[in-house]
Amino acid sequence: MCDYSLPGIHNRLAVEGEVLELHRFHTGSIGLTSPGSLDTEGRSDSFITLFPPKFIEPAMECAVIIPDGAQLVMTEITPDFQLSYDVSSTEVVTFRRISEGEGTHREVVEFRNGMFAALQEFEEGQRLGVLALSALESITGIETLNAHIAL
Repeated sequence: MCDYSLPGIHNRLAVEGEVLELHRFHTGSIGLTSPGSLDTEGRSDSFITLFPPKFIEPAMECAVIIPDGAQLVMTEITPDFQLSYDVSSTEVVTFRRISEGEGTHREVVEFRNGMFAALQEFEEGQRLGVLALSALESITGIETLNAHIAL
């Protein structure tokens, strides 16, 4: 995910097998990040809380880049979203980058039923697992899985 509204935000490429979360960045756009980078639990017990906030540097936001065609699994899709898009609570989706011009959000997920939904339409906190960074890797992985099941 490298949406138009995320320049200047630290970023990295997704890793297969990791779980990502939709997060509203300081730019106002929703994008993917690692839940671990957002984890603030335990920080209140740290000695650093003894310092005034002006001396504490805020955590650096990190956007995670997903290539076009990557295969993801979405879990715990909200009931309202399920009804609107005719999907279940868990769906395997394909990440797509559509080009609608400059100054627009261009990143969507494609459901198996052919419906598209922009990342901006999902609630913050929605989790997505990275199955494969390309459709070819996903097909190969599924074929390997099927071969093991057949044995």
